[in-house]
Amino acid sequence: MTRNTGNRQVIEALQVALTNFLNDHRAFAQTDPEWVEGFSEWTAAERELTPGCGCKLCESAGYLRGSI
Repeated sequence: MTRNTGNRQVIEALQVALTNFLNDHRAFAQTDPEWVEGFSEWTAAERELTPGCGCKLCESAGYLRGSI
């Protein structure tokens, strides 16, 4: 048994939580007509690369999700 046995489970749980946060944030943003209007102007690449709704919290969560 190694010292890092539980790390995989923790990392998986964190990634799931961050993904859920981003999905929830984007779903909530989609209820805002101004955000939807701005989102319609994004390119397909921007939509794919922008985590969540694109706010600072979503940018941080997207960075964390990709770095752990």
